Amino acid sequence: MSGQNVRAFSFPYADKPSDEALQSIRASGFQVDFQVGSRANPRNQKGPTWYRMPTFNITVPESFFVNIEVLLRLRALRHSLS
Repeated sequence: MSGQNVRAFSFPYADKPSDEALQSIRASGFQVDFQVGSRANPRNQKGPTWYRMPTFNITVPESFFVNIEVLLRLRALRHSLS
């Protein structure tokens, strides 16, 4: 439609897509993928995989920091230990 190449792919519900799926999207020309993981992206993130951050359940502005910083980092820590 736009005449531009699509460079990003978003996995709609995959916490950890299969290696075959990742290889397939790379072979198709996608440069970046977004995953649901609900984990924090490293501050110096340069790789092709990024995690999306859910914000739809944040109703109190004061809880925004807790949701986007603290809880995401705790999930990343839990994931690294499993």
